[in-house]
Amino acid sequence: MTMNITQAGPSSQEISQFLACSVQEQRTLTPQEETLTRDYYLNIVNDLSTNMDSKRRRLMKELGHDLGASLGYTVYDQQQQPITVVHHHWEAQSHELTEMPIAQEIPYSPILILGRYDNCDIKITNAHVSRYHVVMFMYREAIVVLDSWSLVGTVCTDMNMAYTRRTVQDERKLLIYPANTPLHMLLGQHCIVFNPQPCMRCDKNYRYYCLPRVLCEYNKHYYDQNREIISDKVSCHHALLCFACRKELVDYYRPFSDDVDPPAHQPETSSAFERLGWDGHSYVLKIGEAQTAEGMVCKICQEIR
Repeated sequence: MTMNITQAGPSSQEISQFLACSVQEQRTLTPQEETLTRDYYLNIVNDLSTNMDSKRRRLMKELGHDLGASLGYTVYDQQQQPITVVHHHWEAQSHELTEMPIAQEIPYSPILILGRYDNCDIKITNAHVSRYHVVMFMYREAIVVLDSWSLVGTVCTDMNMAYTRRTVQDERKLLIYPANTPLHMLLGQHCIVFNPQPCMRCDKNYRYYCLPRVLCEYNKHYYDQNREIISDKVSCHHALLCFACRKELVDYYRPFSDDVDPPAHQPETSSAFERLGWDGHSYVLKIGEAQTAEGMVCKICQEIR
């Protein structure tokens, strides 16, 4: 897309057009597009003459509406229900959560700013998170994630589709998801889940963990056909369990190494996990199961396939 930008800088319409163009062409932003969008954004958020509410309103009035129009999305015309988010801290070395997740309810807004500053809609006190790390536009049809040129970037996972995408330095792109998607976001070492779903075991806490070596029948069939080229630790990667339930399961199976099969019959004390069965290669998923012609299937897999 050829851009003719005036010395005064690009307008929100011009920025929206090349952002939408990058989505339609399924590409990252060019260095020029990235620079222009960053300068436009920082010119607004670094304006010391206005408060954060004014900056947020201007971003939504200009970029939010113009971008939505370019992508074919509409803004809600009335107030919506509060948004629930769950915070986790992620340990990079162990790839484990280091503390019990914390739920937070925030008022609905068509634009949300996440970052380290006190005036962000979602404040994250983590040294790896930028002052204004991410801008999210909450449209009627979609969630649009725009990384605000943070140093470490943003990694997002659609927890329904178990599909991960990232927007990082030199690979900036808009990340777009259907509205109300359970969305996992990794900002440095801090994790946030939007629209969290209940644990499939306790139905009380919010689910976060997928289970390595747990296969539903869909993925078990794929594994059987491709056993030589993939690890025996594959799974459908759908989040099923909360922090507490997953910890209980791991603590129970911890004595058994990858070379030692768990016992064929679990003791009564582990009856809470009797729906996980060992077939010699993996734990066949029976949590949140749906009985189909293929056998026991991950409930999420059944709903999306």
